[in-house]
Amino acid sequence: MISDAGTEQKGIMIDDVSLVYNDLVTIFADDMESGDGNWEHMRDFTGDLWHEESFYWICADTYYSWYNAEPSGDYSFYPTQWFVYDETDAGLYRNNMDDKLILTFDLRHAYEAHFQWDQNTSFAGMYPNDYGVIEIWTDGAWKALFIVQGDTLGTWGHMKLDISDYVGGDEFTQVRFRLISNESIVGDGWAVANFSIQGKVDFVNPTCAISLSPATPNGNNGWYTSAVTVTVTGTDNRKVETLYYRIDGGAWKTYSAPFSINIDGEHTVEAYVVDDVGNPSDIRKVTFKIDAT
Repeated sequence: MISDAGTEQKGIMIDDVSLVYNDLVTIFADDMESGDGNWEHMRDFTGDLWHEESFYWICADTYYSWYNAEPSGDYSFYPTQWFVYDETDAGLYRNNMDDKLILTFDLRHAYEAHFQWDQNTSFAGMYPNDYGVIEIWTDGAWKALFIVQGDTLGTWGHMKLDISDYVGGDEFTQVRFRLISNESIVGDGWAVANFSIQGKVDFVNPTCAISLSPATPNGNNGWYTSAVTVTVTGTDNRKVETLYYRIDGGAWKTYSAPFSINIDGEHTVEAYVVDDVGNPSDIRKVTFKIDAT
């Protein structure tokens, strides 16, 4: 604090100071020049016009992108961008199109993810006539996340979608760019490039523990003379999602509360836990003997 030689005041009060930082990491990047994109096309009766090109609608910060249309010349010497148009129709996309470009990536250990890309559009109409849609595969079906429409007049724009609700688990994540047109006029198409995913990932396995009550045998020679209550617990750097257990090599069951075993004989209880990203713990095991008769 700095003051002059004039009047005095009470000054500045500072409280509850915190430091906030962004711990997002780049999980995936494909700039169409040196990226690792895993692309797939879905053809329909109109044909597939998504292709890599580097001549039309050159990006501001790269020469390459995906374009939905066929190039009007041979640009095979360029690493290219994704774009859609038809070389037989003055560089325009076709009528009655439903053309899809799919990107697959591994987000099984992610618990937060933001998908970003650059795009340039020239659709002849607005939704629901000619438009693009960004979709994601979830629960066995494609779900629309964002509608792209209109004409950007040659200007590239940066797009960002939060896809955190669709990552983690056992399956790879799929996002697709889908161009749909009606039976009337057509436009130049849709170019997309510079794909990336920033997010947070968790590769830390949780831990599992099994405790018994009574904690030690209450009979002679390591035998329990009463029922034994089994408690399963788990810890994780983020969140334990599900706990599992089985008794004497039986089927695995979801654990929800402590349970008791009162059958005479030797018993084995095994358990493990899984966190909210899908990381499993090691399997823990305890054995004990009961003779209550």
